Amino acid sequence: ESDGAVAIVLTGGTNIFSAGVDLSELGRGVQDVAVDDEIMETAETIRRLRIPVIAAIEGPCFGAAVEIAMACDLRVTAKGAYFSIPATRLGLLYRPGAVAKLVSTLGASTVTRLLIFNERISAEEALALGIATHLVEPGVALETAFALAGELSSSTADAVSATKQLINELSDHQENYLH
Repeated sequence: ESDGAVAIVLTGGTNIFSAGVDLSELGRGVQDVAVDDEIMETAETIRRLRIPVIAAIEGPCFGAAVEIAMACDLRVTAKGAYFSIPATRLGLLYRPGAVAKLVSTLGASTVTRLLIFNERISAEEALALGIATHLVEPGVALETAFALAGELSSSTADAVSATKQLINELSDHQENYLH
């Protein structure tokens, strides 16, 4: 932000966005809380940034990586990618704050499919459900994300920042605005 960037593009590998948390790091009781805290801090940092963050997703996006991707403002997703949170299949209880944020963003039905039924949601279906924001051919997610970021160079940074902040506040307090 301080260097004048108009956006950040977050990506993984060419064939996988992220496998999520290293499972060998889990199951250690109190240390699991530290892992959860790091994931939460990363997601919140993405949300608090004044500039948009665009995830370029090629291939699978597992577990905590879904939470990180959902914190991004846009998710450019290649056909063939999919989203999966196998926590309950692995005997893990997902952090309540993360579940609440996912439910407010995606709705209870989609989160139930991800967390309870451990479904793999395809890129095409992810677009329809709001997990993905853009669907592209394989191999061009990163290029498309950079092109979208480039479009911001003609926008006023303060207006983009204020609008991002407003969207996040409305999302966080959606229930208050509906009543």
